[in-house]
Amino acid sequence: MIDIKEFKKMVEPAIWKRGKSYFVEGAVDKLEDDGNGHWKAIVSGNDDYEVSVDIQFGKVQEWNCDCPYDGDICKHLVATVLAIQDEKEITTVNIQEKEAMPKSFEQLIAAVSADELRHFVKQYAGSDKNFKRAFQVSFAEKNPSGGKAQYTKLIAQSLNSAMGQFGFIDYHNAGKAFRTVFSLLDKANELLNRGNYNEPWLIASAVIEQVSEVTGSIDDSDGMIGDSFERAFNLISELADKKEVPMPLKEKMFDWHKTEYPQSKYENYGNDTILDSMVELAEVTGRTSEVFPLLDSAIRKTTSKYELVRLLQQKAWLFKSLGRLTEYVDLVNENLQYSEFRKIKLDKLLELKQYNEAEKLIEDGILISEEQKHSGTTHQWKEQLLEIYHKTNQKNKYLLLLRELFYANNRQFYSLLKQTIGPEKWPEELARIIATLKKSRRDWDFLYELYASELMLPELLQLIGQNADFRLIKTYESYLLPKFPVEIMNLYEQVCINYAFRANNRGDYHELASMLKQVQKLEGGKPVVTKLLTSFREIYKRRPAMMDELKNMN
Repeated sequence: MIDIKEFKKMVEPAIWKRGKSYFVEGAVDKLEDDGNGHWKAIVSGNDDYEVSVDIQFGKVQEWNCDCPYDGDICKHLVATVLAIQDEKEITTVNIQEKEAMPKSFEQLIAAVSADELRHFVKQYAGSDKNFKRAFQVSFAEKNPSGGKAQYTKLIAQSLNSAMGQFGFIDYHNAGKAFRTVFSLLDKANELLNRGNYNEPWLIASAVIEQVSEVTGSIDDSDGMIGDSFERAFNLISELADKKEVPMPLKEKMFDWHKTEYPQSKYENYGNDTILDSMVELAEVTGRTSEVFPLLDSAIRKTTSKYELVRLLQQKAWLFKSLGRLTEYVDLVNENLQYSEFRKIKLDKLLELKQYNEAEKLIEDGILISEEQKHSGTTHQWKEQLLEIYHKTNQKNKYLLLLRELFYANNRQFYSLLKQTIGPEKWPEELARIIATLKKSRRDWDFLYELYASELMLPELLQLIGQNADFRLIKTYESYLLPKFPVEIMNLYEQVCINYAFRANNRGDYHELASMLKQVQKLEGGKPVVTKLLTSFREIYKRRPAMMDELKNMN
């Protein structure tokens, strides 16, 4: 914890100077305060770094920056603190005075008459739209004639107020646009907990209707549309589940879903969620049969394969939940060209242990997926086929398919392949694997792992020496250092020399210092680092930033 007035004294002069330069040059962007002293910003330098600062009672209490600097206070934090001071004057507040404020404010409220308070609210609301909107959100349920229209109006006003001249809500104004939306959703949850069921429903439906109007007119990088939809539909789900909610209200909610679901504004966002919510309400109200015409209409209209499959899955699920099993089975069999339905039938065959039929079903599925060039689906089918070969003890087929899966870059089958082949024949298989990997040169990461797991350490050292970089050596250091200490130190030395030669900015120099510190900690590392520092300080003495990063190294 650092007093804001003493902050500069706690920072190294060079760091302070660079941080101040960042601030003056306008490198601090998206500075935000949550109103409770928690600040966030993006500071641009060699890269963009996120900084968070917690300032309470004039003291910097906590801070964090995701830059690689391993000191306590970095230049990005300095720039952010200076930006905060520029944004809002921070003064130390006496704690006793702070504690006394609520009491005096309560006394003031108590001393004001109801008429005076009403007059103030009316007058202040006329000059401050945000205050007026907050007041309306807080007390909307007190207006018996307001109904859903008042929530619709509040949300529309909030969204429209954040739009630019071309009707688009940019990233910086998205929070402002959704402030009223989230306040209303908070209010809805509060009312629901108090046993008020109608107002939460009105709020949730108004949010869904209005937010859906702006899905194509906003930079929603923070996912506010998704958050608001999720919260609104969660409210509806809670209402559907509660036994205390009157059935007429649940019927009304279902009717709303039937009206909204076909609307085109939900096609790109919300359509799936409305359907899921509608099906849930259909079950609760006993009106499941009314969903089928809507599904059939959507199935006929859709041009999206993904959407078609999802709609068919919903229809199949409805058949099953209603006990209409013949229609369910027929629908599955009619759509075996889709892997989702083939998987349903496969699961049933496996449950009944009808392995011959299951094997044929998978083989046909592989042909379809290969024709459609869906390699991921093909792989999934082959994994299922492998399980069947194992269960039915088809050893030759099992080994052939296991090899195929492994050599097709599915390295998770390595242990299983080794176990299946057995210790006697494994050396021959291992030689074949290594030869294949060396020939393709496309999966050398696995070759490193293979050498390490098989304890082929001389081969591992040779391969790393051909492609040495610091992180690669570090990854396999524990395997190699005990047996090849001199060789590993030589590799580290050469990698650091090469890195220093290519380094051309402070970020690189900082990384170089970090590498040297890690080598220094190893047994036999200090002499190597001392030698390198002596060399670097002579060769690169005209690079002040590098010298600055290395100055604390001994």
